[in-house]
Amino acid sequence: MDNPNTEKFTGVSPIYDKYRPGYPKAILDILSAEISFSVKDIVADIGSGTGKLSSLFLDNGNIVYGVEPNDKMRSEAERKFRNDRKFISMKGSAEKTGLDEKSVNLVAAGQSFHWFNQSLAKIEFKRVMQPGGHVVLIWNTRKPGGSLLNAGFEDICIQYSNGYHGSGSLGLDEKTIRSFFSADFVYRSIKFSQVLDFNGLLGRYMTASYSLKREDPLFPEVVERMQDIFKKYSRDNRVELLYDTEIYIGKP
Repeated sequence: MDNPNTEKFTGVSPIYDKYRPGYPKAILDILSAEISFSVKDIVADIGSGTGKLSSLFLDNGNIVYGVEPNDKMRSEAERKFRNDRKFISMKGSAEKTGLDEKSVNLVAAGQSFHWFNQSLAKIEFKRVMQPGGHVVLIWNTRKPGGSLLNAGFEDICIQYSNGYHGSGSLGLDEKTIRSFFSADFVYRSIKFSQVLDFNGLLGRYMTASYSLKREDPLFPEVVERMQDIFKKYSRDNRVELLYDTEIYIGKP
């Protein structure tokens, strides 16, 4: 049976690519220090979407398999990386990647692990990883108390969203993450931010799976609320949305 989560981002791929934050380069330093990650390692970016996390590894010089089940999201990544021969796009899922056995050194999931069937993904990741390989799970988590802007943005998400369970891992608890790894994992957190104009702030809300769509009768209220917090907290017509980039490294 197809995973119903596959279609949650259908129709938002252009704004997702434009308004979702990327990932800090410091992730590479952490991977290098913790698991001796290098440019020679082959990466599978699972749930790769429009290639936000893939970009980090491609810029580092790694070969990257972008595994994405959603056709629109995958096509956006293929367009963006059409001239990069180190990016290999694949239609697949965490549970059935389509990758060859023992074909990659690092399995990475940026902003996507909470959508997986974790038990099936664990089996699949073990299959495709080379001996000595690792898994890294990454989330850009927007902390409600990080700033007054963050708090205002959080209030809008709570009031005008479908099934909102919080930023980042969407309520996935550490017990679930711990049970995915076969032994102790490494946890690191990096301060990160996104500087946005008003269109960017509204667009960031619209990239979320839980956001109201433009045709929703309450969407004009979302715009009005966003305008209010933007006017209140902007400097030089920009606001800064704060994140903690959370990183879990281990073996499944």
